[in-house]
Amino acid sequence: MDKIKLSDQLGAMAIIDALHAQQIAVDEHLDLPLLRQKISQRIRDYYQQSGMAVNDELIEEGVKTWFKHRLSYQSPALTLSQRIGTSLYLTSPKWLKGLSVLLLCIMLFTGYRIYDSHRQQEALNSSLAVQINRSHDLTGIADYIKGTLDVANKAALVWATRPLADVDDKVNGMLAQFARQQPQTLAIADAREQREAQLQALIALNDRQRDLLQNASSLIGDVPRLLRADGSLQKITTDPQFPVLLAQSSDVAAKFEAAKRAILENSPTMEAAVAEVSPVIEQQKKRAERAALFEEKKNKLLGLPLSSHDRKTVSDFIAGQARIQAENENMNVAVPTEWIASLNRLDEMYAYIVEPLTFIVVDRIGEKSGVERTYDESGGRSWYLIAEAINSRGVPQAVWVKDSETGRERKTTTFGIRISQAEYEKLKKDKQDDGHIDNYIVGNKPANQLNIRYQRPVMNGRILSW
Repeated sequence: MDKIKLSDQLGAMAIIDALHAQQIAVDEHLDLPLLRQKISQRIRDYYQQSGMAVNDELIEEGVKTWFKHRLSYQSPALTLSQRIGTSLYLTSPKWLKGLSVLLLCIMLFTGYRIYDSHRQQEALNSSLAVQINRSHDLTGIADYIKGTLDVANKAALVWATRPLADVDDKVNGMLAQFARQQPQTLAIADAREQREAQLQALIALNDRQRDLLQNASSLIGDVPRLLRADGSLQKITTDPQFPVLLAQSSDVAAKFEAAKRAILENSPTMEAAVAEVSPVIEQQKKRAERAALFEEKKNKLLGLPLSSHDRKTVSDFIAGQARIQAENENMNVAVPTEWIASLNRLDEMYAYIVEPLTFIVVDRIGEKSGVERTYDESGGRSWYLIAEAINSRGVPQAVWVKDSETGRERKTTTFGIRISQAEYEKLKKDKQDDGHIDNYIVGNKPANQLNIRYQRPVMNGRILSW
């Protein structure tokens, strides 16, 4: 068996002795009758040794009372602060949760107030910056308006001087008022209440300045219109033909006066009024050109060596064409077709007069040389030879012929000339002999003459269809 250490044995015995002593003490305290008896006896012995006579019932009552309260806790008297603290501690599970929620709410509310105050401060600073920039922009607009007026006052004007001066006076008055009201520098206050007051005052001032500049801008908008209208009308008057056209045409004079009046009155329609002048002038120029061309062709015709009879006929013809020109001169087209037709008739009349023509009976295969007309209503009959005009180059030339049956007139190379029945029979027999007409000459028109000298008997009456 291994050797046991003395120190281990003594340590274990010390523990056993302590436990045994504790067990004895516990047993003594737990054996209450024996404990009360011992205590009562010791008390009696004490009082006897002291020479005091104490009744046994009193000793027993005192011991009994002692044992009754010896294992109960008797709390000491507490102060007011101790009682409050104790009460709060004992009830802490109830109120501590609510206090935590309250403290959290207070912290959140305080944090929000701080955040909101910071946000409002930033918004206030941003609003102030916007209004300050807006104030600078308004100053820029005022400078632009002033510059526009300065440029306009340097322009060379004729009719827009007075209305431009009126605009200049009104706008300069508004700009002077703007300059008086506009702050040169703006010191931002430190206190929030003062900043808010500055913001509201600056907003109100900027609104008033904006309205003032809007009114000035509406007036300055007339300046470019006046410059354009005056410049356009001046450009029109630089045309070398303008004075003559103004004196000749009442339309040009009326439009020009209307344009000047519109500029002088600064009318909203002045640009439109000026724009109406040029078309009237161009139209009058075209009229003058056509009139000059008509006069040239007229003089060319009348300059021909004509007989008195032919000259009268030509003069009547020219007068008729002049009436056509006059009737169509106010048409709203660049060149009326009636004008062109009338000028062409003058050219054709000139070509007809100066060209020597020979009128012959048409003698071509497949074409009629004469026709017989029978009128159903009256039962009457008439006879026509079919003729054409040949010029000096041997080429058929179109001439103007008026149809005696329809009253219509047109230009044609072949037409019918009325002849007697006997003449018609001669023509018929001539063609039946060999299929051609030997006597084909009808007449001739010498140069510079109107009338045809007929070499065979003809009658009044011409036809254009058969």
